[in-house]
Amino acid sequence: MVKVGDDVRYTKLFLRSIGATATDPLWRARGCVVEVTASGDWAFAQIKWNDPDVPERVNVFNIARVGSLRLYEEIRP
Repeated sequence: MVKVGDDVRYTKLFLRSIGATATDPLWRARGCVVEVTASGDWAFAQIKWNDPDVPERVNVFNIARVGSLRLYEEIRP
């Protein structure tokens, strides 16, 4: 689980699931978690991205810490 202050990116699994291509800005998006909130069974992170066009509120299952092997997993753990 990500926490406030973590540098994050979208996971490869998520990007493939939405059909994002290598030219899509989401592949290059990198940000810092500024807040994590729980809502029922879900948790969402507020992210300050390096690209202003990337949505700021993200489901934590779709992101991972930079340097984490989870960025590259092909299946959901």
